[in-house]
Amino acid sequence: MVCEDGNGAQHVFGLTRRGEVYPMARGAQNIGTPEEPEWGEFAGVTFAPDRRTMYVNCYTPGTTFAVTGPWRH
Repeated sequence: MVCEDGNGAQHVFGLTRRGEVYPMARGAQNIGTPEEPEWGEFAGVTFAPDRRTMYVNCYTPGTTFAVTGPWRH
């Protein structure tokens, strides 16, 4: 998994063993205003030791999301 960093909507992408990129998640946590939205930046992703839960961190406002599988590994 790869966390995207940049302007606009933020994403987490996956990468297959064949090198194909696919979208996994899109951040929708608005840290701006309704008139001028600003999206929280994903800042890290890791899996629990049993590989059943993926944790994704959002830099601002400091949120960790837990996403459950099933996951292929």
